[in-house]
Amino acid sequence: MTKRAEILSELQEITAVADRFSPDMPYAVPLDYFALLSENVLRRVQANEAISATEELEILSPLLSKIDRKTPFQQPEGYFEQLQVNQVAEIDGGKKKSAEIIKVLFTRTMARYSIAAAVASLIVLGTWRLLNAPATEGDKLTSVDIWEKVREISDSEMKAYLEGSTTNVVYQN
Repeated sequence: MTKRAEILSELQEITAVADRFSPDMPYAVPLDYFALLSENVLRRVQANEAISATEELEILSPLLSKIDRKTPFQQPEGYFEQLQVNQVAEIDGGKKKSAEIIKVLFTRTMARYSIAAAVASLIVLGTWRLLNAPATEGDKLTSVDIWEKVREISDSEMKAYLEGSTTNVVYQN
């Protein structure tokens, strides 16, 4: 019993909530669970070995097996014969209306053509804008212009550039 008091005192030191816990188990097994377990298992095994569906239903649920199999809903006598006669009379006696015809094909075709025209115009405008765009400074230079710019560089500038950028290069002859 001293160990239990020791454990409880340690728990109380750790948290203030621990003293509210009950020492009883929080979960309980239903009454006669283990006594009825073998019967329940045998009942399920017998249900699998049943010869017909009615026998299986009697084993699993006796209350359900006693319910009558008669359908609770019924149609009146001669309902379908009378229904057919009534429909024919309505069709013959009523005014015949012609259905209004709406041409959906025309609107679909026009929608497709307008979408195709919009895509084609976007492609044409994009190409025209790309080809007629003003040239930038980099686009204006040609190979001849580059060599002229290189010739304008003085020997001292080129020597200073080469000395600064080739410090780690090893020359082999």
